[in-house]
Amino acid sequence: MNVNMSGLGMNLTVSVQWGAAKSGQTGFPVFDNNRVWSSLDEFGAAGVKYGEEWVKAYSDRFSGLENGGRISMEELDEQLRAEFGSFGVRWVDNDPKDVRAGQNDIYIDEANRRKMANDPEYRARVFGIIQRELSVAPQGFRYQHGGQTIQAPCLAGGTMSFCEGNKVYNGVPYLGMGIAGPTFAMGQSGSPTNPVGLDKSAMKKGKSFFDIIRELMEDLQKRMAERLDKVEIGTTKGTKTAGLDVTV
Repeated sequence: MNVNMSGLGMNLTVSVQWGAAKSGQTGFPVFDNNRVWSSLDEFGAAGVKYGEEWVKAYSDRFSGLENGGRISMEELDEQLRAEFGSFGVRWVDNDPKDVRAGQNDIYIDEANRRKMANDPEYRARVFGIIQRELSVAPQGFRYQHGGQTIQAPCLAGGTMSFCEGNKVYNGVPYLGMGIAGPTFAMGQSGSPTNPVGLDKSAMKKGKSFFDIIRELMEDLQKRMAERLDKVEIGTTKGTKTAGLDVTV
C-alpha cells in the first residue's frame, strides 16, 4: 500500500483489522462488538461514550509528553501511522470527493495537521474521532427491534476528511462519507430474513461513519414498519403477502 501524507511518501504493508488497534489492552477503552444491543439508541449512546473515552485517553497520553505536548509535523505523521496502521487505512493528499468499495481513505489538510501538532487537546479530539470511526461502525453490529435481531451493515468503503470548510463535528471540521453493504433481520430461528440491498444510492455524505450507519438503520426501521402495516392491512382483508422485501 502506498501511503502519502502531505508530501510524505512511503510503502506500508498492513492488513485490515477492524477494532484491532490497542483494543483490549489494559488502560485503553474497549467496545463490545459482539454484544446484541437492546436498541439502536443504546448502541448509539455506547458509541458516543466510547469515543469520549478515547479522547480522554489520548489527552492524558499527549499531555504527558515533553514541550507541553507539542510535536513536529514529522512526529505527528509517525503517530498517525503507528496508531492507525493496523486498520488498513490509506492516507491521501487530496480531499476525497467519492468513496470506493473496499477502501478507507483519510485526508487531513495542512491547517489541521499543524493545529494537531501544536495543540495536544485538538490532536486528542481528532485521534478520538478516527479511533471511534474505525472501531465501531465499519464492522456492523446487532440490536433488537420489533422482536427481531437486526444485523446492521458493515461499511463497504469510506472516507474521512478533516479540512477547513467542513462543518464542525465534535469540535473538529470533519466530513465523512460511506457506503454500506447488505444487512438483514434475524427471526426467532436465527435465520436471516428480510434482506436489504444497499447500493451506491445509499452512500451518505456529511456524516460520521457512526451517524451514517445509524441513519441507514433508522430508515430501515421506518420502512419495515410501513411494510408491516401493509401486511396487517392485507391480512385483515383476507389477502396473502409473501414476506417482507424491504429495500433501503
